[in-house]
Amino acid sequence: MRRIHLSELPLDRLPGEALAVPFFLDQRPLQGAAAMVDWRMNGRFSRLLVEGAATGAVGERIILPANEKFLARWLLFYGAGPVVGAEKVDAVIYPMAVSCLQAGFNTFGIGLPAFFSCNMTGIVAAIERAHEHCGGVLDCTVAFWPAAEDTAQPDS
Repeated sequence: MRRIHLSELPLDRLPGEALAVPFFLDQRPLQGAAAMVDWRMNGRFSRLLVEGAATGAVGERIILPANEKFLARWLLFYGAGPVVGAEKVDAVIYPMAVSCLQAGFNTFGIGLPAFFSCNMTGIVAAIERAHEHCGGVLDCTVAFWPAAEDTAQPDS
């Protein structure tokens, strides 16, 4: 079974075992989806950044138990390297989805920065490729923060 859908729910209300968000090497303070999740975690992830326990290097994965503010039980912060444009979603989404599936999360949410919303075709294709690579059941909900209407590219 494979199900991928878009949601307008806030990230902390996304269903699933886990919620995955990318964070970038060159974006401090955190912005977008990672900032919202960190805020709901009372700055817990920001403290890891300040302590040097997380950097945002490509492929870095930090899994934390979620607090009572989330429907998901686990949070995956995925290091995506330097901020990329929406045309590079595959380089972020594919390995992040593979990480979720390899960790045993078959139902998960992906929270993305709003500027990725203009490439829904690329997002869905990357998640489908991850599922093909890993197999099993997939139920993935994608949402954007801030709201998907704000598709402005990040400042470089």
